[in-house]
Amino acid sequence: MPREFFPSASAARPALAALLLTCVLPGAAARAATPPVTPAPSLSAPPSSHVSALVGEDTATANAAATAAAADSAKAQETCSELMARVRHSDCVKPVARFLDGANFSAGLAFFSGYLSITSKGEDAATLVGIFSPAPYYGFSLPTSFFGGSRWGYEFSFLYSSTVATYQPIPMDAQEVRDVGTYASMTFLSLSPSVFVSLGARDENPDTFARIGLGVGAGWAWVRGTAYFLEDTSGTNRACYDAARDFDAGTIGKQELRSACQLRTYRQASPGVSGRFFLDARWHWIYTSWSLETVQFTSGKYGYTPIELSLKLAWIHDL
Repeated sequence: MPREFFPSASAARPALAALLLTCVLPGAAARAATPPVTPAPSLSAPPSSHVSALVGEDTATANAAATAAAADSAKAQETCSELMARVRHSDCVKPVARFLDGANFSAGLAFFSGYLSITSKGEDAATLVGIFSPAPYYGFSLPTSFFGGSRWGYEFSFLYSSTVATYQPIPMDAQEVRDVGTYASMTFLSLSPSVFVSLGARDENPDTFARIGLGVGAGWAWVRGTAYFLEDTSGTNRACYDAARDFDAGTIGKQELRSACQLRTYRQASPGVSGRFFLDARWHWIYTSWSLETVQFTSGKYGYTPIELSLKLAWIHDL
């Protein structure tokens, strides 16, 4: 038999080694190639001091949240007076705190009436009168001040007024005012320092008092409208003066009055001297007042004095 079919033992050793590596030892080779697995470290309990610190932080956070919630609840339940007191004492209000301590706000119903007097060389030329008409009222008053420990005090009053008068007495000394087609529209602003005497307000009941006061200041007025000027009893206005007397006696009507008298139109605006007289009272949260405000000025040969009369009934609240 040829030798090449039966290799020798020395020649068979490499083939046997290859067979073992291919068929018998693949698992061992794979295990040898896989890196060793490092065991996971054991979980040991943290030190007791660390656990106590964590619990303490959680408790402090919970206490702070509870305190904040309680403060929010207290703020929600505080009264309006407590809230205003807290606002007055805050840092942002300090620059104007002295103007708010003692100030008050009021709202209610008022009855207003306008009055316009027009004069020429000291004589009455025309007078127009309005009737009392209701209107909403809103007011803001700065704190009042007293002279020492007396009942006398002072305050500053700012007024804006806009009223209308639609009745005119014809003639000037007539006891009855009538609607003869004339009117006066009056608007004025004024600032009047006022002095007053008060009954109450300085005792144990500061929100119960009655006062009477008077003020003089400066203002600006706008007036416009129409009127019969009846100041002359001779000259060109003599016929109008006599017609006014006949109208008052009822012997002529409005048409004859218009024919004899010239219906004049006026429109004036000017600074002037303002005046104020008032009588007011307060009982806790109820406030009432009667007041007269005016601004007097002169334009050309005529002097104008618009006046506002008012009666107010309002709810009042201290800030």
